[in-house]
Amino acid sequence: MMDAFQAIFLGIIQGITEWLPISSSGHLVIFQEFLNIPASVSFDLLLHLGTLVVICFVFRKDIWNIIKAVLKRDFESEEGKWAYYIIIGSIPIFLAGLFFEPIIDLFFSSVLVAGIGWIITGIFLYFTKTIKNNLTVNKKSSINIGIVQAFALIPGVSRSGSTISMGIFSGVERDVAAKFSFLLSIPAILGAMVLKINDFSIDFVSIIGLLTSIIVGYLSLRLLLKIVRRGDLWKFSYYCFILGFSAIVLFSRI
Repeated sequence: MMDAFQAIFLGIIQGITEWLPISSSGHLVIFQEFLNIPASVSFDLLLHLGTLVVICFVFRKDIWNIIKAVLKRDFESEEGKWAYYIIIGSIPIFLAGLFFEPIIDLFFSSVLVAGIGWIITGIFLYFTKTIKNNLTVNKKSSINIGIVQAFALIPGVSRSGSTISMGIFSGVERDVAAKFSFLLSIPAILGAMVLKINDFSIDFVSIIGLLTSIIVGYLSLRLLLKIVRRGDLWKFSYYCFILGFSAIVLFSRI
């Protein structure tokens, strides 16, 4: 069983790494393995619930405007179009979760997979270094971002890092790419919780981890938004490369 200290520790790790483009799932795999902390699908899902709470709070105005556009069936407005783009961008990860769930669960016990995922993330981040765009999200870019989000089910592949990078590669302005990335994660998190609902349980220790991830996650998200605006996302590529190669060489096993 996980104790309160371990729950707080993993909540801090989740809160920091969920937003910074360095893969929360990869770090959870590493720390659960290295510190011999019992892995729990239910606890990991609860930490992601904390992520959902942070997103809904920070982007509450955008979410409300999108909901109003949908209720009014106003799909010609900017908010209505975003609702459509979020839906089609969510299709790849739903299909991946539906058909590849056993393989994905297996990946979460492999430090080797996490190491490879970090290297992939590093490559994505590094090549955002010199790209400058001024476009908004469209159908093509939302599909591209959605496909990359599906690959981020693999530990080590940062969801925020890879999706924001793909948005930038697709011509989307950095701030817009970041906002779309975070809003796109809402259906993904809800979908994951539905698929794993039978494994879901809550106790006092897990609530401590949840609250920790919310507090730390809010601060971490605010920091990432500033980093994206400065165009410094690529600097995290070095961290991902170092961590990825270290995981493969020192900790890898299947």
